[in-house]
Amino acid sequence: MRAWLAAAIAALLVLVYLVVELTYSSTHLDPPRYAPVEPGGVAHSRTADFRLLSLRQTEGWGREIGGGPGAAEPGAVWVVAQLEVTPRVREDYLLCTMNLVSTDGRSWEPEGVGPTHEGESCAPDPEDVELGRTYPFVLGYQVPVEEADEVAGLALNQYSWRSYPLLRPPA
Repeated sequence: MRAWLAAAIAALLVLVYLVVELTYSSTHLDPPRYAPVEPGGVAHSRTADFRLLSLRQTEGWGREIGGGPGAAEPGAVWVVAQLEVTPRVREDYLLCTMNLVSTDGRSWEPEGVGPTHEGESCAPDPEDVELGRTYPFVLGYQVPVEEADEVAGLALNQYSWRSYPLLRPPA
């Protein structure tokens, strides 16, 4: 009887593993991981609305600590995203975590430590945020030169199992 119970428990554990793996795969992997938003359209997160105004490539962006231009690493270019955020809910901070996504699904995170530039943060300090007011901000990404022309847009990270809205610049 004990051998039968052990076999049933093992089968149940395998079944649970398969259900979890299937659920994760169907919600986190292609197709599709990103849900494209109309070009120039607004993506909604739990606390704010985001709109991509432009994506541009440049060799230098911002200023380094010594005052020189913020050059991209060898073999890379800066892809600079200009956005707007409109907070709808008061939070201790706004999550402006967005990945730059290529047409094949590859992605890059924004440069956290890099050159200083205007529009560095998502919004003013939390105590100064006015709900419903739109704030400009800028994110910079270093992308390999050969992939810079394959950029599809910015994915708004929802930190959930759902597809991420993919912001695209106006046509």
